[in-house]
Amino acid sequence: MKLQHLSMKIQGITKSYLVIILVVTLMVLQLSLVNVILSLDNVSYFTEIIISFLFEQPKLFILGSLFFCFGIWYLYRPLAIVYVFVKNKLSISSFFCNQEMQKNFNSSYTLDNQYKWISRLTNKISKKLTIKVPKVIIDSSSDVNAKVSPGFFHAPLIVLTQGLLIKLTPDEVEAVLAHEMAHVAMYDTHSMSVTDLILLLTLWMPVYISHIIIDYVFLYRWRDKNIGFIVSLFAVLITYGFFALFVLNTINRRYELRADKLAMTMVNLQSFLNALDRVHASQSHIPGALEWCMAYMPKVMRPFILKVFLSHPSIPTRIQALR
Repeated sequence: MKLQHLSMKIQGITKSYLVIILVVTLMVLQLSLVNVILSLDNVSYFTEIIISFLFEQPKLFILGSLFFCFGIWYLYRPLAIVYVFVKNKLSISSFFCNQEMQKNFNSSYTLDNQYKWISRLTNKISKKLTIKVPKVIIDSSSDVNAKVSPGFFHAPLIVLTQGLLIKLTPDEVEAVLAHEMAHVAMYDTHSMSVTDLILLLTLWMPVYISHIIIDYVFLYRWRDKNIGFIVSLFAVLITYGFFALFVLNTINRRYELRADKLAMTMVNLQSFLNALDRVHASQSHIPGALEWCMAYMPKVMRPFILKVFLSHPSIPTRIQALR
């Protein structure tokens, strides 16, 4: 069993490293195509710098990529905890539910006791999957959502929203936990965390910075139209981001379907399907930022655009795959 886990961990590390190579390759390839089609001198110069670095300094690229991956795996969990602290205005008593975490805080908090059943569920599922028991924190958001972070140097972390705990039954919450912990068992979280940060730094951060500058400085009177966001997103996708976003989100959607199948073997199938139904009823089908784009897209293009942007399969697709 230990050898199996070691093998899967090595696979997780390898997948994460290959994700970085894949992203760089796709972005350079798209930049090269844009340069060939449009003959842009700046793009050509930038592409040549990247290619020369990759071929002249391969050892530095390999070491830098590994350092990048290990840094993400080490910092992802503490950063997620800090984010939830800040988001919930440091309301400690409302979102710690793991027994080990409770030892470090005042045990008289009444809200801690109502979440002990979650600890029992995580213990039960972790035994079935033979993985470390994850730490669980509760985000006071009314959204129905759950997120898992990698557990490379420490136990994995699962964030559950208050809205999810209110709207789902205990059996359905168990199904959600099983899905998130299935990602941990298959070491998907390693490459998923790397993918999240790469897309944030290379695609979404430039888009949102440009959006703020254009819509809130130059086009302030028309900021509700989000013209800057649409233009910025279009520019990033056209120049270097389209191939990488499409491929990485396709990989992530396969991870989600695979985690569903493993989770289904550990919980009641009907509870799992009910959980998906409730999530589907409570969530918007597409993120708010994407709604801005979809509003200005021709209807013929919308299904394809969703495949490019969505990192998760649609809930009806997931339900159909399980039935």
